[in-house]
Amino acid sequence: MEKNPTSRKARLVQQRDAFFNGRKDETGKTIDRGVIAIRGPKSAEQIKTTMERLQVAHAQRS
Repeated sequence: MEKNPTSRKARLVQQRDAFFNGRKDETGKTIDRGVIAIRGPKSAEQIKTTMERLQVAHAQRS
């Protein structure tokens, strides 16, 4: 079990942002494209909504 749940949450938020928006290096060059760039904003919004529902269901189970 992780000792600091706040850092875990911050890491999850950072991972989610990278998933949707992609990642860039220090110089601003794109490392990976995110879901928005690949699938478009409408699809990204649907995926985000589904992920949020899954997170709520998982939190209620715990």
